[in-house]
Amino acid sequence: MGKRDYISFSSAAKSRFRCLSKELGYEQITGTLYAKDCGEWYELIGLQASSYGNPFFYVNYGIGIAQLWPNEEPKPVKELGLIIADRLRYNEKGAFPSGSKQEIEDSAQSVIIEYRKQALPRLEKLSSWGAIAQAYFETTSLDHARLGVHSYEYGEDGRAAVYGRMLMKAGDIDNALLWFREAERIKSLPKYLTRDGRIVHEEEANSRLREPSDSELDFLSELRKMIRDCSKMS
Repeated sequence: MGKRDYISFSSAAKSRFRCLSKELGYEQITGTLYAKDCGEWYELIGLQASSYGNPFFYVNYGIGIAQLWPNEEPKPVKELGLIIADRLRYNEKGAFPSGSKQEIEDSAQSVIIEYRKQALPRLEKLSSWGAIAQAYFETTSLDHARLGVHSYEYGEDGRAAVYGRMLMKAGDIDNALLWFREAERIKSLPKYLTRDGRIVHEEEANSRLREPSDSELDFLSELRKMIRDCSKMS
């Protein structure tokens, strides 16, 4: 292990990972974020320093979407999260050494090698909205067998809506309509706040009705517009 000779991992990695941009064709957005514009989505690579000052870092990668909904303002690339995410595996820990500037430089070459082996084959399969929708679905708790019983408690309204929008973009209108309606069903349920902080859909003793926020009403309105649009196309 090399002797640590830097203060900020991001600053130390910035110049030592420029080779990643050249070798893999990604734009360097920050010292730890790299992106490839694929038209309607981005392939992203993120370097994540270990917490507590450990001398290693992780490499996360996947798909980020700047604008999924028609009236949504596109997000800057550096603010995108990974809607489909994975992490490179390296040795037993799955982390790359960063004990010194030299180790970071050496790790950059290891990242390129492992990225080509592990990430590129998967990302090549995510080359259409249909493939992205399926990959997203597999990361959630959504289940065709549970249509009609998905829960607001677990955020399944938002996931159903996102999945529906991806299916709509893929041209699978009938299934998009199915999941938009599931999201609308959950969003439309009354929500009661209990004394112990739970949100339930049926009134309990000492619970109170929680009025929907403006953002929730806007989202419900957007969902209903998607439902109308899909119904016309179906």
